[in-house]
Amino acid sequence: MRADNLLDTNLIIRFLTADDPKKALKVKRLLSRGGQIFIPDMVFAEIAWVLNTAYGINREEIYIKLKSLLNFNTVRCDKILILLTLENYHNYSFLSFVDAYLAALVQRKQSKSFYSYDRDFDKVKGVKRIEP
Repeated sequence: MRADNLLDTNLIIRFLTADDPKKALKVKRLLSRGGQIFIPDMVFAEIAWVLNTAYGINREEIYIKLKSLLNFNTVRCDKILILLTLENYHNYSFLSFVDAYLAALVQRKQSKSFYSYDRDFDKVKGVKRIEP
């Protein structure tokens, strides 16, 4: 997926936390002004990790913040996949964001087989785990 602008995690963190109000406002203007902003899937994972580990933000609030980010029309990513990831992250507290993403890939049938030793995946609706 190509867009005119690529956003780094630190800009999004400034926006979502408003820990630096001037920078948060600049990022909001960037997201609102038009054009396309590309946010890679890996950046969403890093955002979730930083918000939780560095800011102590809980899963519920991370879920809400990332969903609100996806509401910007300028944001380009695989929104369906990221939304499904967020639902998994929100509904299955034992999944990390990356595991929620892997489950979403399986749920969207983007893989014929899902190999893992992690039995927690057996509790996730729509995921059939196979051990090699």
